[in-house]
Amino acid sequence: MPARRPRPLRCWETGPNRNAATLTVQHESGKGGVAQTVLTWLEGMAVTPEVVAIVVRRMLAAGWRPAEKGSPFLMDTVAVGDLDTRENVARAVMES
Repeated sequence: MPARRPRPLRCWETGPNRNAATLTVQHESGKGGVAQTVLTWLEGMAVTPEVVAIVVRRMLAAGWRPAEKGSPFLMDTVAVGDLDTRENVARAVMES
């Protein structure tokens, strides 16, 4: 029987505000704990892989240990517009 290839766990739940979502991440092995945060954004912004990568790096810097099981690691809400993404930097240059 071939080995099952692990997949990352990604769950997006939209709430009453369509410009907010809960991001849940877990190591691609499917083992260990999960980390969660709420992302908010303004109309016209996108939640891109770059945004998710930045948020995951912030979770790791804040103390999330993906290999450790236990309660979910909860991080404060992240405003996508406040992140240093290529899109946000370009938007700031265009507005100045």
